Amino acid sequence: MKLYHATHIDNLADIQDVGILPQQTRRFSNDPQYDDEGVYGFTNISDAEGFAADQGWMDDFAIVEFESYDYIDDPEYDGEAKIDISGRPMTVTRVFRGE
Repeated sequence: MKLYHATHIDNLADIQDVGILPQQTRRFSNDPQYDDEGVYGFTNISDAEGFAADQGWMDDFAIVEFESYDYIDDPEYDGEAKIDISGRPMTVTRVFRGE
């Protein structure tokens, strides 16, 4: 599944070099079943842009696309959001910049 990850523009160079590194999913949920590492992503660019706006990043963000084959629903977001639970860095396949 193609997923879209929003990030502050300052993180883009590192993400392009090493991929999106998994974070503790505890950061995404207080539910103990989500106690592994993961990478969050949205199923559409619009929701990723909305997340960036919620963070106050305005034009200082990028949306990166990655492919996930091992994911769960993100319980903390009411849009179409997933958490990749493969435990490995996600390779970026495409970059969209904030406008």
